[in-house]
Amino acid sequence: MSPPAPPPHAVRRIEAPGSGPSHPYGSYSAGMEIRCSQCQGFDLEPGFVEDSGDHSRGYARWIPGPLQRGVMGGAKRWGRPRFQIDAHRCRNCGHLELFAPHEV
Repeated sequence: MSPPAPPPHAVRRIEAPGSGPSHPYGSYSAGMEIRCSQCQGFDLEPGFVEDSGDHSRGYARWIPGPLQRGVMGGAKRWGRPRFQIDAHRCRNCGHLELFAPHEV
């Protein structure tokens, strides 16, 4: 079964051998040229999403699955994989494109 056709506003990425995780609309790998999914611009600035909370590592991480809260109200994370979030900000419209290619 082939992947579904991308919606008209989908970001089209260059497919490269050995690139990031597979995605129905292409794949992402750090350093690849990407397009803003809002304005279709190509001028995206790489960066990261900061986490400045207590005991943080300084960067946010993506965790698969729905948010589950513990007894004290914090997110249950024990034993779940965590992925680095790569962020790219469109200099034209300010939209952020986020990717989570690497487990940390």
